[in-house]
Amino acid sequence: MDDVEIGYAFLPAGRGQGYAAEAVAALLRYGQQTLGLRRIIAIVTPTNTASLRLLEKLGFVFECTMTLPGETQSLNLLALSN
Repeated sequence: MDDVEIGYAFLPAGRGQGYAAEAVAALLRYGQQTLGLRRIIAIVTPTNTASLRLLEKLGFVFECTMTLPGETQSLNLLALSN
């Protein structure tokens, strides 16, 4: 990828605890304020509604549907730009 990507995954026992929201918000602050990143992306399966809601809540905007090289599954690419 040409952009900095944020990604996360949790086992079922860790889901719904708020860990992703806390971790992603902290990473975004660090990336933007300390590293000066102007654009950060996330790639999510279209059926992962919890992650899509979280990313949109944090300001990410849907840009396109894509398929990674060598894969067949469509993914949503969301971006956060300053």
